[in-house]
Amino acid sequence: MFINLEIEKYYDYNISNALIRNIYRHLNDENNYIISLKSSYTHKRFLEIHEQPEIKKKFELMKIIESLRIKEKAYVETLENGLKIIIIPKNNTNKKYIIWGTHFGSIDNHFIMPKTEEEVYIPDGVAHFLEHKMFDMENGDAADEFAKLGANSNAFTSSSRTAYLFSTTTNENDCVELLLDFVQSLNITDESVEKEKGIICQEIKMYDDDPDWRVYFGAIANLYHKHPVKIDIAGTCETVNNTYKDMLELCYQTFYHPHNMMLFVVGNINPEELIGVIKENQNKKHFLSENVIQR
Repeated sequence: MFINLEIEKYYDYNISNALIRNIYRHLNDENNYIISLKSSYTHKRFLEIHEQPEIKKKFELMKIIESLRIKEKAYVETLENGLKIIIIPKNNTNKKYIIWGTHFGSIDNHFIMPKTEEEVYIPDGVAHFLEHKMFDMENGDAADEFAKLGANSNAFTSSSRTAYLFSTTTNENDCVELLLDFVQSLNITDESVEKEKGIICQEIKMYDDDPDWRVYFGAIANLYHKHPVKIDIAGTCETVNNTYKDMLELCYQTFYHPHNMMLFVVGNINPEELIGVIKENQNKKHFLSENVIQR
């Protein structure tokens, strides 16, 4: 059931690009709402209003964020397994764009295992390495399967996120199921991991020859002397060659749990129908209980 809450009369916000940025920025921050406040006064007023019991109760039940001014809605749902889903229908477009991100990026080279409390250090570039291997399926490559459905797929790793995405004008439900299935199934062998090392090293060398990339990371390294954000997202050939199958599996099991992920959809989509497809897919799968990841 969706609960519509007309919130524009309480505060000013923009639900387009700023909303997408805030969704990623606050992916794991339960104390932040998916809004973009334009001024400190608006932010202060929002906090004052939110503390009113009748308004606070409505926000706790909120399933739709709606802007009457720009006539856009964001359908927000968190599944029982912790997966966050946000859908913005745009009925005046033909293309659908879906991105699924996990809160795991290049800066996460040190973390504590949730259950064992074991302190883990991994080589630089593991998040990016794992992104490469996620497209391996038992019967082929996920990118080829998307192409068969008429979709264009891709993926990227940043300092704090890894995301898998596709755009399409048709077969969106089948594409969403494919996205859910291939990201929630890691198919790697020692041999496939070794083979990928050469490919990633070639990618690193390519970026080493890119002036813009070198200037960017040179600036970052001078700004952040100790923070891991200064490290190249792909690592180095040395760290890539010291990455092994068991490391990738450990990071996958730790960071690819639904509670650490968010699915964002925009385009000519029926939200109720798509969320039904996603729920049906997720209900068929078993996930370990979620645990807070200490970084």
